[in-house]
Amino acid sequence: MKRMLIVFLSIVMSEFLCAGVIQYNSSDVSINGSWYNCNPGEEFSGNLGTLSSLVIGGKVNLQYSSTGANSILLCYEVAGNPQQNMSLEKQSSQRVNQEIWEENNPVSIDISGLTNGNSYEIRIHFVSDDGSAYLYDPAIMYYSAFFTKGPEAPAPVTLASFTAEVVKGKVELCWVTESETENSHFLVYRDDEVIGRVDGNGTTSEQHSYTFLDTQVSGGMHSYAIADVTYGGVEELHDAVTVEVGAEIAEADFVLNNAYPNPFNPRVTLRLEYGVGSNTVLSIYNTQGVLVDQLINGFVEAGHHDVVWDASNMTSGVYIVKVHAGDVMQSQKIVLMK
Repeated sequence: MKRMLIVFLSIVMSEFLCAGVIQYNSSDVSINGSWYNCNPGEEFSGNLGTLSSLVIGGKVNLQYSSTGANSILLCYEVAGNPQQNMSLEKQSSQRVNQEIWEENNPVSIDISGLTNGNSYEIRIHFVSDDGSAYLYDPAIMYYSAFFTKGPEAPAPVTLASFTAEVVKGKVELCWVTESETENSHFLVYRDDEVIGRVDGNGTTSEQHSYTFLDTQVSGGMHSYAIADVTYGGVEELHDAVTVEVGAEIAEADFVLNNAYPNPFNPRVTLRLEYGVGSNTVLSIYNTQGVLVDQLINGFVEAGHHDVVWDASNMTSGVYIVKVHAGDVMQSQKIVLMK
């Protein structure tokens, strides 16, 4: 009897494998940038709390695959709506110990029509893209969790200012944020095309300043804009500004551009432009003419240079920046407000 049972199980498993079986060691689901480890047939998080947006991704570590599918589909249902699918591409051609994942390309689900304060369920399971095999029976083996629909979250970034300035044929962008929420990074656009990326500061209620220098711009009118991108991949584009870059730029020996930000607390960026390299002394004085700091004393190469002064140990008030560059002397006032 025991031998017959073993033979029967062997036949069943053989037919099961030939039908296209996918077994796996582990899988994870990403929700709004956080990863949750999953056990088949169990809730992967129980209650996700209050959500105003829903962005999901997933990854699977396969132990064995006899299916010829090119990818695995992550199948999800939210609030009883029809099932949707997203493809998790294979990371190798091996049939064993391969990882399939979609960490960098999550999908944003529109839940704006759900009622605030109500609880909803999200179900997730996995299947091969050719339909030949389920990782587990989706009728009984799925990942389930609940969330409460909350009001729309505040804007990821509150922008205080955004300016573009032409400096000797280059365009310098400067912007200041009043607050940031889950801000991964900024994308910089010129004429509707991305030309750069600047890291954000995550979640903060403090003011932060950013700069980006476009050194590859040609002469003519150009439109610049920035977009903040959350950890979940949601992008918000801000209003653009337009500048005109001259076809020919007169080359000066030295220019001390406007400090930024000004007023500041506690760091300020001093922006130097050199047509030719020169010996330079950059000093900071108080209003009584007393030297409080010296930032440069030596030769500086031609080009654009940003020098940051950290005034954490200084008292609030007006300070004078003086720069001697070769035969040129320039100065400006900066205001520290703590």
